[in-house]
Amino acid sequence: MTAESARKGGGPTAGLRLDALHFVRPRRPGGPRPPRDGDHVPIPLSRGDSEPLSGPEWIPTRTLPEQAPLCLLRKRARTRLRLWAEFSPIPGGPSIDRQVEVWADEAGFQLVAPPPEGWGDGWGDIEGDISTGPLLGDLPRRRVETGTSSGLVEFVIPDVELTRRPAGIYHFRWRWCLQGKDGVLHFATTSHRLYLVHEEPGEPWLSVDDILEELSRPFRDRPWTRALDLALGWGGGTTSPPRSAGRIARAFHHHASRRRAFEGLTYDPSTSFYSLRSGLHLEALLDALDGLQSRGARVNCNDCALAVCVLANLVGGRLRRLTIADTGAWEQPRRKELYCNPVLGMGWGEFRAVNVGMTFLHHVVACIPGGEQEPDNPPVLDAALKLAARAAPTPIIPQRPAGA
Repeated sequence: MTAESARKGGGPTAGLRLDALHFVRPRRPGGPRPPRDGDHVPIPLSRGDSEPLSGPEWIPTRTLPEQAPLCLLRKRARTRLRLWAEFSPIPGGPSIDRQVEVWADEAGFQLVAPPPEGWGDGWGDIEGDISTGPLLGDLPRRRVETGTSSGLVEFVIPDVELTRRPAGIYHFRWRWCLQGKDGVLHFATTSHRLYLVHEEPGEPWLSVDDILEELSRPFRDRPWTRALDLALGWGGGTTSPPRSAGRIARAFHHHASRRRAFEGLTYDPSTSFYSLRSGLHLEALLDALDGLQSRGARVNCNDCALAVCVLANLVGGRLRRLTIADTGAWEQPRRKELYCNPVLGMGWGEFRAVNVGMTFLHHVVACIPGGEQEPDNPPVLDAALKLAARAAPTPIIPQRPAGA
């Protein structure tokens, strides 16, 4: 994770500066130490398909929290978080003892809440606890050698409790202090971004790039911060992976329809535009959601279903795609169009009968596995279409017309 350094108050008079803060022990001679039992190890991240984040770490030349974020699992209860800091005296600064005590107090945190767009009952409601206690906690006092460089100084937060927090994007700060000859001096403030996900990212995230244009991208198995910003921006604020998935499907349908840069994405039941079998042109789709032309302004049901699966599984879901087709009584699938209620396609602006002027032989949706389903959440999620008289995207329900 990263931070902005704001030296206020005592600032330079403290005579000490924070050179770096690491959330994964840097590789130094002798190799990194393996994690210990009970350690909460951050998930490695990448900015995109080919640019890794070498941290998560904070260094003074990086000034924005999103430049080196931290990603943790909310399901891990009461675990230790280890950090390593590096300090040095300020050249030409005031004299400082050869050894000083250094610590950091957490100075508040904030959850970046989902946008209050009114996309259905309960949208934007925050579950869990975001009002009590610290997010990660204070860093305990450690003795620091101030001769030239302190080397790596380990800080351990012994009892990090994240299970009561909802998944989401959090911003928090640490206020760094030292015990000097003139009392307690504040010498730095670091601001950080935390991605809190339900569980380890699952498939199809880990295999989603298998069929993209370039197969040699070395960091395709790392979650992308660009995708996490979207997935947790839409699906955050919940303590349940299925509820996060539902919010992502709803938001994808409405957000994509409301873009104005090139009049948004539009549902088209013909060929796939952003997906190929098990693969998704994710960066192209993210560009399209940002209002860029990318691969065009049309998406079909497979594009939407795979996008929902990828984004939901990125934050800990276990979604799969489900194909709905007309099979007759107990027959094999037939080349016959589906009959269904009037639907509102992404970007259409009005409900219509999908069989008018279209060939509609099957439909693909995202499916929550049986073991993950909840009574108040639909087992299938459809970001491409929603049925008449329904407030949230829902799957097509095949209906055979009277006398058929």
